[in-house]
Amino acid sequence: SGLVPTNNFQLNMFKKENPKHQPLMQSIDKLNNKYGHYKIKLASQDLKRTWKMRQEHLSPKYTTNIKDI
Repeated sequence: SGLVPTNNFQLNMFKKENPKHQPLMQSIDKLNNKYGHYKIKLASQDLKRTWKMRQEHLSPKYTTNIKDI
């Protein structure tokens, strides 16, 4: 059928970026900075935040965090 959920598709890292996207992303970033993280989202984002990055096994940040020395 070729139908897949909107959040399950492969991105193309070699596709040239559309110049119209930059002003849109800057506006979204400004609104999120003003009103809080993730207040404005794209329709393709995981709205329910069902996926979170795992960070249990992070390496120490000796060069950027004085507490890790």
